[in-house]
Amino acid sequence: MDYETIQTIFVFLFITIFFIKLIISKINNIKIIQIYSQRGSLKQFLYEIMPLILVTIIILVTLSNYFERGPVIPDIYNFNFHYYINNIGLLIGSISFVFLILGYQQLGLNWKIGSGRNFNSLVTSGIFSITRNPVYVFFIMFSFSIFLLNGSIIFLLLSILLALSFHRVILQEEKNLEKLFKENYINYKKRTPRYL
Repeated sequence: MDYETIQTIFVFLFITIFFIKLIISKINNIKIIQIYSQRGSLKQFLYEIMPLILVTIIILVTLSNYFERGPVIPDIYNFNFHYYINNIGLLIGSISFVFLILGYQQLGLNWKIGSGRNFNSLVTSGIFSITRNPVYVFFIMFSFSIFLLNGSIIFLLLSILLALSFHRVILQEEKNLEKLFKENYINYKKRTPRYL
């Protein structure tokens, strides 16, 4: 199996997991996308929507590369990685799904997109005892693994932009969680890293 097929399988696996989570949330009458609350500004909206846009671009370009059976991005913008680097990308991508699945599973019905959300409880056990942001870690690892699998400089840039966008979202979430859970969240922050 070639690396292009593997990255496409990764994308389909992510889409499947994401839609299963959406369906579970819908069954439980939970509105998961809560971007740009009434209190927010246009700047806040842009900070929150940017990761969604970047993830969508990564998915669309990956799928177009596969289904067009030729690169959408010209080869002059690609690194020709040794297959060892491609295999590292495969490993990172595979490990990233552990963070996604465990993160979604352990968040339960607390999982929502955007800062206009209410949290029912503070999840600090399981994968959340290793990192405070396993789902965001997934996205960063996942996008970087796509870059290592295909060597496209465009995916490297998208990965960097995605990491920066998520970092901004995480900082806002931390403020909200600190207000909501006070000392419990502060203690959690002291013992658990933001990323890894």
